[in-house]
Amino acid sequence: MSTSNPVARRATILITSHLGEHTAAAVVEALDRAGMLARPTERVGGPYPISLRRTGLGVELDHHSLMSALLIQYVTSLAEDPSGVLAEAEAITAASGPERDALIETLLDSLGGTTQALGATAAKRLAERITALAGPVFPEHTKRQAS
Repeated sequence: MSTSNPVARRATILITSHLGEHTAAAVVEALDRAGMLARPTERVGGPYPISLRRTGLGVELDHHSLMSALLIQYVTSLAEDPSGVLAEAEAITAASGPERDALIETLLDSLGGTTQALGATAAKRLAERITALAGPVFPEHTKRQAS
């Protein structure tokens, strides 16, 4: 098997090395130990649910539903006013620095904004899930001075 995907190559090696054991469980365990299986996601509700997944370095937050809503609104705007949206896109492309930032902020606001208001229950659940998925945190190293 020739593939440029390093994960697929590593999976092939691991699966091949465990085929002699003839158990799917052994293959799954080897892939999991190698960190090649995606961890399950947890969803926290709200107007745009957020999916959370533990990673090797912390927690991944997936804002797919919010991004989808923004993209749908953008495509709808494009269908309704193609020349206006194109002019706005050209202005953003031509700008730089703070001017570009302001134009992008205006565009995002016109699409519905990028903030998400959560009720107290959803906010608390989100915080609890992030804390639980992040796992233990090591204290910061402090410099000690010789006495």
